[in-house]
Amino acid sequence: MHTTTATLPVIPLANNTVILPGIVLRIPVPPSRPDIPAILAQIYSNAASLRGPAQKLDGVHVACVPLASPYLTSTGQRMIGSDKDSGKERKTEDKDIDFASLRKEDLFGYGVAAKISGVEGRGTGEFALLVEGVERIKVERVKERRESGFLEGEVIYCHEKG
Repeated sequence: MHTTTATLPVIPLANNTVILPGIVLRIPVPPSRPDIPAILAQIYSNAASLRGPAQKLDGVHVACVPLASPYLTSTGQRMIGSDKDSGKERKTEDKDIDFASLRKEDLFGYGVAAKISGVEGRGTGEFALLVEGVERIKVERVKERRESGFLEGEVIYCHEKG
């Protein structure tokens, strides 16, 4: 079996949000999400600095990873004896989540590599990112890049036999 590994910028998804290969997801970017503009700046900066033919932006992937559940392990197995009173239950509103301080333990162990399809702006400073799922990934490691303002993950592409 052939495995592909990569280091990708990580976009933690909002509560109760997942993306699948072939699906387009609209991710609202309020001012409380400085990680996504930092990822976009990095991607466009890298594309602009390339010499020769411009890199196609649809070939650039980001890792869209759901938040971890207190009821599931990072691989999706149901936790034995987990109950709502364990104190580990995550707040249900996105405004309560501090996306800037998330760590690997706060993320699910799998996600989807996605390409950026577009950016929708409202002219009010808020915008939305459109991403299209490409392929499932397993998150091996997550490291925070403090100077860039976003998480970066070492991932393995889960090539599906079709």
